[in-house]
Amino acid sequence: MNMILHNISSAIIEDGDTLEDPKILDGGTWKKFDMVIANPPFSQNYSKANMKFQNRFAYGFAPETGKKADLMFVQHMVVSLKAKGHMATIMPHGVLFRGNTEKVIRKGLVDANLLEALISLPPALFYGTGIPACVIIIINKNKDEKLRDKIFFINADAEYGEGKVQNFLRPEDIEKINYVFTHKLEIEKYSKLIDKATIQSHDYNLNIRRYVDNTPEPEPEDVKAHVTGGIPVSEIQTQQKQFAKFDFTSDVIFKKHLENYQLFRDEIVDKSAIRKTVEGNVRIQGTIEDMRKTLDTWWNTAKEDFAKLAARSETKKDKKDRNDVTYESMTEYLALGGGKMPEVRHHLITSLKEALIHKRVLDEFQVAGVFVNWWSNIKYDLKTIATVGWVSSIVPKEYFIETYFKAEQQAILQTENLINEKEASLQEALESVEYEAEEDEEITARLIKDYLNAQVKSLSEQEGAEQEAAVLKETLQGIKDIEYAIKEARSQLKVQQADLEKKIKFKMYGIDDEKEELNKLLAHNQKRLAEMETDGEPADKKQKTAYNKTLKNLKDDNARIKEHIVGLDAFLEGIGGVITAEECKTLILQKHNNLIQQELKKYLNAEKRKMIAGIEKLWDKYAVPLRQLETQRQRSLDKLNAFLKELKYSSVKTKCHISVKI
Repeated sequence: MNMILHNISSAIIEDGDTLEDPKILDGGTWKKFDMVIANPPFSQNYSKANMKFQNRFAYGFAPETGKKADLMFVQHMVVSLKAKGHMATIMPHGVLFRGNTEKVIRKGLVDANLLEALISLPPALFYGTGIPACVIIIINKNKDEKLRDKIFFINADAEYGEGKVQNFLRPEDIEKINYVFTHKLEIEKYSKLIDKATIQSHDYNLNIRRYVDNTPEPEPEDVKAHVTGGIPVSEIQTQQKQFAKFDFTSDVIFKKHLENYQLFRDEIVDKSAIRKTVEGNVRIQGTIEDMRKTLDTWWNTAKEDFAKLAARSETKKDKKDRNDVTYESMTEYLALGGGKMPEVRHHLITSLKEALIHKRVLDEFQVAGVFVNWWSNIKYDLKTIATVGWVSSIVPKEYFIETYFKAEQQAILQTENLINEKEASLQEALESVEYEAEEDEEITARLIKDYLNAQVKSLSEQEGAEQEAAVLKETLQGIKDIEYAIKEARSQLKVQQADLEKKIKFKMYGIDDEKEELNKLLAHNQKRLAEMETDGEPADKKQKTAYNKTLKNLKDDNARIKEHIVGLDAFLEGIGGVITAEECKTLILQKHNNLIQQELKKYLNAEKRKMIAGIEKLWDKYAVPLRQLETQRQRSLDKLNAFLKELKYSSVKTKCHISVKI
C-alpha cells in the first residue's frame, strides 16, 4: 500500500516468512542492499525447524517461544546490508535489556562495532500496538573512525504532541532528532555518546534511560513559604529563562517581601489576573511584534527565491546537461529552472533559522517546526507554480473576495444580519403570545399562527370582543409581516451569493468555458430549427400548434442565449477582467506569508502559555499559606457554630495543631 501511495512502481513485494524462508534472493542467497529501513512485527514467535539460510544469524538464536523474535529480524537486516550499508528499524524496548541469548546477540552487535545509535521514541506513536514505547536501532557497517567502539544514545521519549488516539512527533521533534543524530550533539538529558567500555561495565545492557536519564528534577517545596506565605526567589529565578525570551521582568508579577521571598503584586488578586497581566504586558507584545517584523524581512527576500520557480530562462532552460552552467546566486539558480524542491527547502529553512534564532525566543528546532508546518501547507502550491506557473486555482476564494469583491461580501453580511435581526424579532413576537404549551410541545410560527387564527375566529363570534380580536389580528399580521421579510431577505441573500460565486468564477477562469457551453446549446437549437424547417409545417391543426410553439420557444431561447453571450463580455469587464498571472502571484505570495505568520504566532503563543503556566504553578503552590487556610477554616467553624447555637444544636469542636520548625 505504501508503494502504491508513493507511486513507486518498481517495488518488489513478496508474500512469505522473512525469517524462515526469505523471498528476495540474488544468486541463490539473500539479496544485499545499500540501505534497509523496516518496521517488522513486534514480539513474534518463530520456528527454527524449517529455516533456510541459518548462517544469517551469526550472533545467535533468540528463544523460539515467548514472542522474542525481534533480534532475529535485526540480524537478518544486518546481513542484508552491503559492506558499507546503513540500516534503521523500529523495535520494542525489551530487546535492549532482556538477558540470556538476547544478551548474547546484543554483545555480538556491540563487539562487531555495528551499532551507531539507539533512539528512544515517545509512547503510543503506532496505531494498533499495545507496546508502550519503541526504539529506533541504527546499524552502520561503515562507522566513522571517531565513532568506533561507541554508540550514540538519544532519549526523545518526552518530546511529542498528544493526540486523541495516538501521539505524534511534531516537526520540531523530528528536526531535533535528525539534527542531533547527524551532528552527534551531546545534550543534557537528551543525548550522549557512550563508549564500549561503559556498556561492557553494564553487562551489555543497552537500556537508553540507563545512559541518558531524562527524568524531571523533583518539584521543590519550601515549607516556610507554605506556612507563612511568600514565594521563594529561587523558584522565581527558575522561570527567568522563559521570562528572558520575551524581555519580561519578574517585578511585573512579584513584589519584595522578606529576604529570599517575594509576594504577588496587589493587582494579582486571583489566578486569572496572571494571564491578563502577561497578555497585556508591552514588552511581551513588543517581542512578538519584533518577531513578526523579522519574519517579514526574511519573507521579502525568501519569497523571491521560490517565486522564481515559475520562471524559465530561454537561454539556459533547454540545456540537457546543467553541469556546465554556473549560477551566481540561489535566486539565479531558481530563476533558471534548476531549483529542485529539496534544494529550495534546505535554502529556505537555513535562512529562516539565521533570521529568527538570534532573537532567542524560539530555538532552532522550534524555528524548524515553524518552517516544516508552513512548507507542508505550501509545497503543493510550489510544485504547481514550478509546473504551470502562477495560476488562479491555488488562490483561496477569500483572497479574491478581500481583494476584488469586498463590497459584495459586505452586502451579503448586511443581508445575513438583517435575517438574524428579523428572526430575533419573530422569536420575540412568538414569545409575546400568551400560549400555554403542552409538555414537550415545540413552539413554532405555524403553531402560534394557527392558535391566533382560532382565537380571532372565536372572539369574532362573541359579542363585545371586537377589540380583543383586533389586537390578536394585529399580532398575527405582525408575525406574517416578519415572516415575509425573512423570506424576501433569504431570497435576496441567495441571489447575492450566486452573484458573488459567479464573479469569483469568472475572475478566476474567465468566460471562455461559459461561452463554449452557450455556443454548444445555441448550435443544438439551430440544428433543431433547421430540421424543423426542412420537415415543414405539419398539416394537422393540433400538431401545427405544437410545431409553431416549439419553433417560437427555440427562437426565443436562441435570442436569450445570444444576449447572454454578449452580456458576458460586459460582465467580465465590470469585474476588471480575468486575474493576471502577476496578480495571482501577488495573492499567492500573500497567502504564503499569512500562513507562515500564523505558524510563527502559534509557536510564540505556546511559549507565552508556557511562561504563564510557570507563574500559575507558583500561585497554586504558595499564593495561600497554610496559616491563612487555618484562619479561614476557623472562621468558617465559628460561623457554623453560631448557626448551630441558634438552632440549639451542639457546636462543632475541632483541634488542629501546626508544628513546623523553620
